[in-house]
Amino acid sequence: MPKETNTPNADLINALAEFENVKANKINPAFKAKYVSLDALLEATKPVLHKNNLALIQTLVSEDGKIGVHTKFLHASGDQFDFGKLMV
Repeated sequence: MPKETNTPNADLINALAEFENVKANKINPAFKAKYVSLDALLEATKPVLHKNNLALIQTLVSEDGKIGVHTKFLHASGDQFDFGKLMV
């Protein structure tokens, strides 16, 4: 159960302060590069976000022949923190 809601900004600041670096747990055999798997990343972040009344929302976007992801945090109050798009 999430704690009582603070202001959206306070909850975001608390969540960001609580996050720890997630260590690489997989190896890409083609490049011999280490990376963090999605399940490990979600396992580390979802409880912190929930505790601080936040949800991570990422939607796929397509424009000008490129694809990417649009990232937002949604607060329990309905406020949103929009972090924009990353296109590849």
